[in-house]
Amino acid sequence: SFGLFRNSSGLFWADLAGNISNNLSGIRQLRKTGFRLKFFSRNAITAMAKRYIAFPKFNLVPHMLGTIAMQLPVFMINRLFTKTDLGFYDLTQQAILAPFSLISVAISQVLLQRITEKKHRGEKIFRDFMNLSAMLLMIGLASFAVIELWGPQLFSLVFGNKCMVAGTYARVLIIGYIFFLVVSPMGAILLGLEKIRIFSLWNVLHFLLLIGLYFVRDITFKDFLLLFVSIEVAAFSILYFWITKTVMKYDRQLSHE
Repeated sequence: SFGLFRNSSGLFWADLAGNISNNLSGIRQLRKTGFRLKFFSRNAITAMAKRYIAFPKFNLVPHMLGTIAMQLPVFMINRLFTKTDLGFYDLTQQAILAPFSLISVAISQVLLQRITEKKHRGEKIFRDFMNLSAMLLMIGLASFAVIELWGPQLFSLVFGNKCMVAGTYARVLIIGYIFFLVVSPMGAILLGLEKIRIFSLWNVLHFLLLIGLYFVRDITFKDFLLLFVSIEVAAFSILYFWITKTVMKYDRQLSHE
């Protein structure tokens, strides 16, 4: 709404309003569920801090690198190519990757809760893992078909004729986005099973692979995108393999028990 009225500080005020409403909603929810400060136990908090020390200890820096890795292509494109190329790349991110990210975050939050509950009950998780993988893959393949068949036309229709080239770039990037959609939510499984070191190691590996793009020289923008997508496919394939191996090992241990 601020944007429609050309308010240059709208992003700040909208973000502030969102955070205030979120906190007010949280306070209301606390009262509704009967939360009291007396429920806190110093001994219990200390015990939990010791049990989960691996999360901040092994995941803080890798998680930061993972966050940086999401933005690295923007800085690289800005350095190696034109502002126009950067604008078209950013447009494809906002149009495709942003919705995929929302789906990924929503699913990972639910998945983390489900995996934690199953772990406490001693139940296997491989079937849930495969069913979710299949569902996300179907969404990804449907998106792939739409972008490959009508990508430039859709971008031209929604964003204007000048943005048709962004639809062409989307045809290249969609493969990497699909791997992100299918694999990224599965990281919640590693967190639920407290295998944080695996996820941390992958974040470092992903970051180092993307850093390699800084040394690329004398290639076209489309070839740069192809190289970037290849790195994404390789990185997320490795992560999916590690998660699959972890899940199968966990289920085998339950069978033996």
